[in-house]
Amino acid sequence: VGDCDCDCHCACPIDDIVPPVLSLPMMYYLELTFACNNSCPACANVDSHQGYSAPVLRATQWEAIITQLASHACHFKITGGEPTLHPDFGEIVGLIETMGIHFTLFSNARWTEPQHLIRVLQAMDMCDGLLVSLHGHRAAIHEVFTGTVGSFEETVTNVRLAAEAGLDLAVSMVINAVNFDSIEKNLELALDLRANHLVCNRLIGSSAPGLAPT
Repeated sequence: VGDCDCDCHCACPIDDIVPPVLSLPMMYYLELTFACNNSCPACANVDSHQGYSAPVLRATQWEAIITQLASHACHFKITGGEPTLHPDFGEIVGLIETMGIHFTLFSNARWTEPQHLIRVLQAMDMCDGLLVSLHGHRAAIHEVFTGTVGSFEETVTNVRLAAEAGLDLAVSMVINAVNFDSIEKNLELALDLRANHLVCNRLIGSSAPGLAPT
């Protein structure tokens, strides 16, 4: 709305110009599934590790939801669980693509068919890229958080494949008692993987014994 004295780049009221209040959100998180091939004790999806379960919505059901949102939604964050494990994942993102709505995929990059998934995303103009969970610069740190042996190597390998294919990438790490002193190392790894951002998140969810920071 104009220049102000701060550098926050927000919609500060300037010269009595008040930014409009949105009647509806413009960005939505679509949690496609609670299913995941990692076992993070401090999963950001609080419901999933508290034992809550819900029936999986199939593509036709998601179509009804997305159609209702399409008139005002500018962006979707596709998440889970691991969203690529949804049995209708390809159909759902294809629907979003057809409706012309931009989306970002939140993923652990442990994909069943990496090359196929990458080709699917490459072909989509509305895909703005991926945010990949990578909680440490080496297996011993990352896998303390994921609870899954071998997850580090698989994630790193698939992130490299996605970067080589030209997909836009960012890396996300949850700050915890094990990795807090190696953020710079994780940034170095993210840059080596050709990611353009390192996102640092706080630990939420369960108390996560041994992981919760002081």
